[in-house]
Amino acid sequence: MKRTALALLGVLVLGGCSGQESTCEVTGKVTMQDGTPLTGGTVVFQPDTQGKPGAKGQIQSDGTYSMGTYEPEDGVVVGTHRVLVVPQPPQNWDVDKQGVPPDVFDPKYRNMDTSGLTCDVKDDMTYDIKLDPAPPPAPEPKKKPKSKGGIRFR
Repeated sequence: MKRTALALLGVLVLGGCSGQESTCEVTGKVTMQDGTPLTGGTVVFQPDTQGKPGAKGQIQSDGTYSMGTYEPEDGVVVGTHRVLVVPQPPQNWDVDKQGVPPDVFDPKYRNMDTSGLTCDVKDDMTYDIKLDPAPPPAPEPKKKPKSKGGIRFR
């Protein structure tokens, strides 16, 4: 009994010496405003406190994700985090031939400074994300009719 207790104590002490901060489980679902799930991509958490590690989670085909800091799905360190969402390019998309894929959601969510998303992690939690759709493309400027040249006199 004493040996088991000492062995367990040794595991706990050594486990605490890894230099890794403890994490909390953070899961959620990424959807569009109409409830349609985002079917791929990555969620990224960046802590406000410098020196703390960030986390990421792969978005599954049903829109769900689970965050990982040191390993996939091992959680997020406690604190306030800025959040961004990176879209997954369409399958078989060839950027060289087809250019940049069209945005499915507002591109502001791809940047920590513009996403407006924050998550305060204190304990295991669910953090669902609703994304605004991509804004419509800007209309092309109207072309002016070509002048036939010269000056007209009446």
